[in-house]
Amino acid sequence: MSVKEQFLLPLKLLKDKLDLFHATCFVTPVIHHCPLIVTIHDLQLRVNRDWFPPLRGIRKYSARGYYDFMNWNAITYSRKIMTVSNHTRKEILHYFPKIDHKLTVIYHGVNSSFYPVRSMDVISRVKEK
Repeated sequence: MSVKEQFLLPLKLLKDKLDLFHATCFVTPVIHHCPLIVTIHDLQLRVNRDWFPPLRGIRKYSARGYYDFMNWNAITYSRKIMTVSNHTRKEILHYFPKIDHKLTVIYHGVNSSFYPVRSMDVISRVKEK
């Protein structure tokens, strides 16, 4: 989420009067007017600091600082934190041991009730929406 989005998204959340905002990556709005939940897929840039893009000087430290702050902000201010594996759950608890009560593992997957739709009638009705 860019700095610009950090200003625009809170205004949109306020305007739309959302009951809840789900951030599908580790970045959440710093200013928010509704409860937050976040999905954290991994902490690779925290665990493997050398994986940051090959930036130099102040840009390198700014990128790391932004990542660390946004990660901390999402974990601290979200009411619920979802992650996609027990491995990531353990990593999150290693860096943020006091948030176990907010953390839930929800695995990626597809249920057998989802299948390709072949009926043109159904496809037409969906497209009309």
